[in-house]
Amino acid sequence: MIYNVSTNTVTLNLNNTTDNKLIFKVTGSIVFSMWGEITTAISANHTAASWQIMNSGTTRTTLTNATNTLSSLGSGSVLRCLATSGAMQISNIGTQSVLDPGASNVREMVKWVCIPQNTDTFYYILHRYTTTDAPSSGAVTYSLLWYPLDTTATVVAQ
Repeated sequence: MIYNVSTNTVTLNLNNTTDNKLIFKVTGSIVFSMWGEITTAISANHTAASWQIMNSGTTRTTLTNATNTLSSLGSGSVLRCLATSGAMQISNIGTQSVLDPGASNVREMVKWVCIPQNTDTFYYILHRYTTTDAPSSGAVTYSLLWYPLDTTATVVAQ
């Protein structure tokens, strides 16, 4: 099995609205796991953050729920998806922590997700978030470890 790794740095620069930041465009069928490292500290007011899959139209499927607040996370913090439609796992660089994959409270280090190709020609993986009354800024470098399930599968950073 040969796995591929794709990366993309997404700049967060939003004020008083909700936005979808496209991370990757996927064609074909893949199995993947994704995580993000904060490379520029996220300012205040970064709320309702989630990861979603959007088809070539506007229909979105939730990878993580929209209850995640990423405000004031420092550079070096790591975001992971441990359960589909669950909260992001946030490892804040300001708080020392080690996740033990053998511990009863940590069942997985990362979550594997399958995107089967259907009638859509492609999908986007995106970062959706909201700000209310102040601008939010920062940057996240996303890494996608993926395996193609068909010969047409590709992943392109957006």
